Amino acid sequence: MAKKQIKKIYNERSLIIHGEKIEVDEKILFYIEKLAVSLLAIFIERASLLNKGGFGGESPMDFFDEIEDNVWSNGSLFGISPTRAREIWETDNV
Repeated sequence: MAKKQIKKIYNERSLIIHGEKIEVDEKILFYIEKLAVSLLAIFIERASLLNKGGFGGESPMDFFDEIEDNVWSNGSLFGISPTRAREIWETDNV
């Protein structure tokens, strides 16, 4: 679900940047905000757990690489509660 939604957001962004569209649907803005907040919460949650476990920090790029790797394998991401992950991947309201 999330890949479909992110693709839709990216397409909307392209239409705006290229001047083909000037208004954005409120549903898309709501999803963008929810996605951003959820990703930040997940990043903080994971960083906290990694630090408590003595694994040290992780860069944002490493974090997003890990997410991308797990999207294709349908694996779970270490240090992220299933509830937070579901908030992002199961939203289908854009």
